[in-house]
Amino acid sequence: MSVQKTMLYDSLLFMVSYGRSEAARIHVERLGHLHSRAVHNVPVWMYDHWLDSLMETLREFDPEFSSAVESAWRAALAPGIERMKALHESPGV
Repeated sequence: MSVQKTMLYDSLLFMVSYGRSEAARIHVERLGHLHSRAVHNVPVWMYDHWLDSLMETLREFDPEFSSAVESAWRAALAPGIERMKALHESPGV
């Protein structure tokens, strides 16, 4: 479970930092290639499901969660998620 927690933390950090950090951009690009059709073939719809599940979890456990907080999370994660989706058809690493 500790590995899963670390992976979730890292994925959130890199996705939020995607547009502002070269290290995050490289990490998201690598993950995008690993999740692409050529490698693990993670279906594109799962990115939206992941985001919706995150919002449901935040709604359930964060007493200060609001529509404004949700909008901020979605806006912060959108560039990285869109890049992951775009890489789905790319050749693997």
